[in-house]
Amino acid sequence: MDRIRKENLIRRFAVMVFGILFMGFGIALARVAKMGTDPYTCLNLGISGVLNISFGTWQLILNLVLIAAVFFYDKSFIGIATVVNMVGVGYVSDFFAGLYVKLFEAPSAIPLRLLLMAFAVVISGLSCAMYLAAKLGTSPYDCVAFIIKGLSKDKLSFRVARIIGDVTCVAVGFALGSIVGIGTVAMALLTGPLVQYFTKVFKRIWTFLP
Repeated sequence: MDRIRKENLIRRFAVMVFGILFMGFGIALARVAKMGTDPYTCLNLGISGVLNISFGTWQLILNLVLIAAVFFYDKSFIGIATVVNMVGVGYVSDFFAGLYVKLFEAPSAIPLRLLLMAFAVVISGLSCAMYLAAKLGTSPYDCVAFIIKGLSKDKLSFRVARIIGDVTCVAVGFALGSIVGIGTVAMALLTGPLVQYFTKVFKRIWTFLP
């Protein structure tokens, strides 16, 4: 039984790692498409641009701040996936965004940008489903909604708390120069349903998932 549990844990860890790699890749495609990104990326692109540091470095800094807050609020949210996400997503995104521009140059044609954005949205849903299905920790930004909900003494639902966090991120990111567009709307509307769909698929084909 212990051997089976260990093997399942290793498999879940692999699913989580690939989920984070895909997440960074999806964010990179959205950045290259320049049609908007998810709220947290929007915020971090805006701030990193103002500070003139890489997206990955700034996201790591902010993630450290969020993790510190989560640690004192509720340590149960923190797991190995939290740490890997905190360090990995931003730098993976920087790598793939830079690689794309070096190989193909920044796209200017609207059809190509729309195609890249569509791939970004689907990959975002896919990667989030993999990351969440592994159940090895919560991402730093996902913890924010739980903190907002807790600070309201549960007067706010998780959904409302998440909307407050997302709207704040988009507003600040836009004010600091981030692009807010069709991609932002698509991410907001489609990521949730895609996560639900892919989670069902993964749990059906990967029986080791909890």
